[in-house]
Amino acid sequence: MNYYHIKLMGDVQQLERPSESFAQENNWMYFLKEKEDLFIVTGAANTKREIAKKVQSLWETDVYLDGYSSITEDDFIDKVGHEQLGEVGYFLLKQSKENKQGLTPNADVLSENMSGLSDFKNSIQHLINYLDYQSNYLESHTKEPFFLIFNGQKGSGRKYALQYLERLFDLQAVDTHCSEYFLPKTDEKQFPVIYDYFKARARPKLELFANINTKKENNICILIAQSTEEAKKIEMELQEEYYNVNRIEFPPYTNDELVEIAIQLLAKRRISIDKKIVREYVEKASNLNNAKDIRRMVQRIHEYAVATNYCQENGLLDLGHFSLQKEQSKSKCGQAEKRLNQMIGLQSVKKLIRQQVAFEQLSKLRKERGYHVEESNGHLLFTGNPGTGKTEIARLYTEILYEHGLIAENKIVEVGRADLIGEYVGQTAPKIKKVFDSASGGVLFIDEAYSLIPQSERDFANEAIPTIIQEMENRRNEVVVIFAGYKDLMHNFIETNPGLQSRISKIIHFEDYSVDELYEIFRMMLSKKDYSIKSSCEKVLRSHFSKVGTTEHFGNGRYVRKLIEASFYQQATRVMEKIGNRTLEETEMNVVIEADIKNAIQELSELESTQRLIGFGLQG
Repeated sequence: MNYYHIKLMGDVQQLERPSESFAQENNWMYFLKEKEDLFIVTGAANTKREIAKKVQSLWETDVYLDGYSSITEDDFIDKVGHEQLGEVGYFLLKQSKENKQGLTPNADVLSENMSGLSDFKNSIQHLINYLDYQSNYLESHTKEPFFLIFNGQKGSGRKYALQYLERLFDLQAVDTHCSEYFLPKTDEKQFPVIYDYFKARARPKLELFANINTKKENNICILIAQSTEEAKKIEMELQEEYYNVNRIEFPPYTNDELVEIAIQLLAKRRISIDKKIVREYVEKASNLNNAKDIRRMVQRIHEYAVATNYCQENGLLDLGHFSLQKEQSKSKCGQAEKRLNQMIGLQSVKKLIRQQVAFEQLSKLRKERGYHVEESNGHLLFTGNPGTGKTEIARLYTEILYEHGLIAENKIVEVGRADLIGEYVGQTAPKIKKVFDSASGGVLFIDEAYSLIPQSERDFANEAIPTIIQEMENRRNEVVVIFAGYKDLMHNFIETNPGLQSRISKIIHFEDYSVDELYEIFRMMLSKKDYSIKSSCEKVLRSHFSKVGTTEHFGNGRYVRKLIEASFYQQATRVMEKIGNRTLEETEMNVVIEADIKNAIQELSELESTQRLIGFGLQG
């Protein structure tokens, strides 16, 4: 807009206020003050001669100019008077729609207080400046897409940033997963948010960029990276074709920023809390590490406020009886520890698990009381043969940690090599990051972790262990990691990288079960399925376990489970062959006899021999 102050010579006739039709027809507006001061606003810059021509058109008689000057918008509004702003505003809005194309940021959204995210803030300002430049100086066919690559951990503000962009430009984000065969197209009121960029197939990828390139005004494009390495690769590839490619880092929030986020979220729910108390929760709680955790805390506080009939008009909310963790019923609390104690054998394992839990509990209490606490990562390494209870103990350990408020969620994510290693160069790190994301707030159990040791320079596992170490460091208060596998192979695993050894809190070895323990496991498993065995079976079972227990690949608890299943089939066959037309007795249906077990042992022995022969044939 262009603003002018014209001094008129002599006494001129008073003018009527300009109408809307005048502004529409002439594309400029005027305001006469005190019969000698005329103010004009135009959409385009005017010379003195053009201004004089406009002035003369307002009167039927000759009018002479005594002075002419270009003024600022503030001066114009000040001199014309605020009572005229309605008409001025209408004219400016009309001019904006006619003369300005492209995206216009919402001033209210721009003025919002944003905690942290300094890199994102700078990029948004750069984006706004570029969009303004595009709108004023570039033709639509010369406008380039604007790419923003988001790189950060879960809960670091990426989701908030997407929502902010939607509100800032009144647009809708459209998730675009490149692993799919058909990728959605976006219109002028939408922008794509691209995931798994390097999984895109050739044709869908070409169509995706064709859609981005043909958009005339809104050509913003967001790409979500799963690691810094992936973000850099995306950046390099896009920079070969495009100029406006920006990588935005979303670092973990500081405690101060988390406190501000909590206060803002609480304010939106009309809840007022002493900032010092919120800071104490953030600094002392082991499960408040990112924005997602803070949102969870705010939700718990909101539930507490509703339950206590809190009203903001009454002042600050008293958190005297508030607990971050949801209350568990007394019947459920302690169930995991009870099941741990009931497990057969594993006495040394149980002892070490209790020690680890006790240490984590005391560390939490000391931290809450303000005492110095050594950083404990809580990561464990389980060694032992198959079937010795490693997975079951990991599940129980997860429940115990949750029951004591040592982890945020009662969840364990169990993975192996296939879940972590990519199928091409550069895919491994993003896969590992996704796994850690899914385990956030709980426990990550990596079985047969030794399989992650790379076997050659071209093995896609080369980046696996360094990436896991980095994620363990980045999420030290967010994810508990348990590695598991054979004893010797697991020692080889931790020796591959010094960073692994320093991040493992305790190594727990699972001994093979004894003959007595195997027999008790057999009886317990039968009992849980409402079966029983004849007393004569004990001698057969003990004799068998003493023999197979010394073999190289004995499966411990897994073998017992196989033997029970085979015994059930043998028992069912025996019973149904003799039933005829009579009704079965309870004891016949539910009792396993010596013959059933002997036949099951024979069946498993023959099956194992067949498998060895097949394996030998394949090797030959």
